[in-house]
Amino acid sequence: MVTGVTAIGWRAHAALTASGGRAKVVAPLSSSLYAEAAGELIWVGPPGAPLHPRSVLTVTVPPPPHRDLDVAVGPATPWRPRPPRMPDGAARDGVRSLRLALASLGPARGLMRASAAGTSDAAFARARPLIHEVREALSADRADDFADAARRLLGLGEGLTPSGDDFLGGVLFARGSLGRAPDAAWEHAIERLVGDAPALTHPVSACLLRDLASGEGCASLHDLADALAGDDASAAGTALRGLTAIGHSSGWDLLAGYLSGLELWSGGAAALGR
Repeated sequence: MVTGVTAIGWRAHAALTASGGRAKVVAPLSSSLYAEAAGELIWVGPPGAPLHPRSVLTVTVPPPPHRDLDVAVGPATPWRPRPPRMPDGAARDGVRSLRLALASLGPARGLMRASAAGTSDAAFARARPLIHEVREALSADRADDFADAARRLLGLGEGLTPSGDDFLGGVLFARGSLGRAPDAAWEHAIERLVGDAPALTHPVSACLLRDLASGEGCASLHDLADALAGDDASAAGTALRGLTAIGHSSGWDLLAGYLSGLELWSGGAAALGR
């Protein structure tokens, strides 16, 4: 029995409510796990871990091996992020502020290194031209070209959420942050991308990519978007540190994509990856 739930995301809460607390482990990790409840992916991790709509943070994460779980949700109030919204001007100012703040975080990791001008890293030899193509398509507002380049980034990297997937998730989250009006070409391209993802990458990553495309991610990413929209440098710095601490490089990969999406969709002038 998993007890002592300290925080829970709304998707995890709804899934466990529907399943009566039953969940089947689909991907055990060293100190956390992914499971399925009522057909929905959830993540069970320790208190203080990143909160997400699919998260269940609990003091009793069962050690491996584990297959089936009973989760006692308890009285925890489900966390549900507000859809981020910011005007283009705030996005452009935010990108400039974030670039200045990056210097205080130490050496970049993941695709933030592959995105940086002048960086030579054989591990990301394949990623750099694809990032360039994605950025070119964003800059030129070519939805189909974006989807074609993005498909080739899916699955690039290691782990349950490869770096290429996290980068693309950050890009798609940025579009939602800017509150763009409905656009049939982009909606079709994004739906094609997330629809193809299960065949091109890990199912866990494909699910999280769809969440990001719909405007839902980890709490630190939402906190960062809110801080930028409110021109709150202190809150942005806190959120930035929290985001870049996620995984070995997942947070950095998300940030690289988010920066690219914000600056190019808002008309920013910086040329990341060129």
